[in-house]
Amino acid sequence: RVAAFNMRGCGGLSLMTRRGYSAADVEDLDAALQAAQQRFPKSRLVAAGFSLGANLLVKYLGEKRTATPLVAAASVSNPFTLRVDGVVNSKESFVSMFYSRLLAYKLKAYFREHASVLGLFPGFNEAVREAKTIADIDDRVVPPLLGFKDQRDYYDKT
Repeated sequence: RVAAFNMRGCGGLSLMTRRGYSAADVEDLDAALQAAQQRFPKSRLVAAGFSLGANLLVKYLGEKRTATPLVAAASVSNPFTLRVDGVVNSKESFVSMFYSRLLAYKLKAYFREHASVLGLFPGFNEAVREAKTIADIDDRVVPPLLGFKDQRDYYDKT
């Protein structure tokens, strides 16, 4: 059996709550794994995460330690520390800059798609419209939207 985990509002799924996905939030992944274990109690569960999903999987494993139904996991292309590597620091190389802008473009589309459900804060539309890089989004949009003090608080918790 194979199952896929999509973060809140991703993969064509509607966002059903005011809480969007976050690299710092392992609750949904934990709930999905617990549900898979309950539904298929004799199955051995393994997981593979890619990019931000890899970051989430490793964070989940670090928090849950042995209290997880997983017997194995693979982390592929994990950014590990969002504020140190090229994902956020878009000024280091052309590839990093391109990736940062592409990811910001995708996140802006996510925010526009789910704007009616998300708990918008004053200046939300302007912050999203003016964001050019992932660092802009993580500085001006993510903290107030997801309840972090600031960009550093978000990065520290991912």
